[in-house]
Amino acid sequence: LARNARDLTKLQCLGDTKQAQAQACYRSLSGIYALVRRYWAEPYDQITRTQQAAALLSGVAGLCQPDSKDPKQLQTVKQGILEYQDCLFVCLTEPCVPPDNNKAERLIRQLVMKRKRSFGVKTKKGARVMSVMESIAWSLWYQDREQFFPNLRELLRVA
Repeated sequence: LARNARDLTKLQCLGDTKQAQAQACYRSLSGIYALVRRYWAEPYDQITRTQQAAALLSGVAGLCQPDSKDPKQLQTVKQGILEYQDCLFVCLTEPCVPPDNNKAERLIRQLVMKRKRSFGVKTKKGARVMSVMESIAWSLWYQDREQFFPNLRELLRVA
């Protein structure tokens, strides 16, 4: 969501007022994310983290109030933030959840590059089938790389 807000700040088609609005929103989101990272680096205490998450959620709710100066894209980002507000600070309330998804993004990078090189799929059904096959294959790979092909062969025999 912060990345989407950042991308809005670079849109050339926005007027000065709307671009300033997008930049202000992005700065606020960046500040909130910096606090999340700082809180997450502190020793875990459930009560403290719950209070921190509640305070941040209050700030996000205030930030996402509709404004007539908001460009349509920023309105969409704000709606997305409000829609997922219950999930935004799980990284603070759960001790083992990191504040970003960089590890997950790195793990699926190969899939994204493969899709880009092959120009994707032609149908929704093809996309669904491809995503299931990739998910299964990568799950087997990360589960036990040494036994990947025997496990895949066994899985195909069962199916």
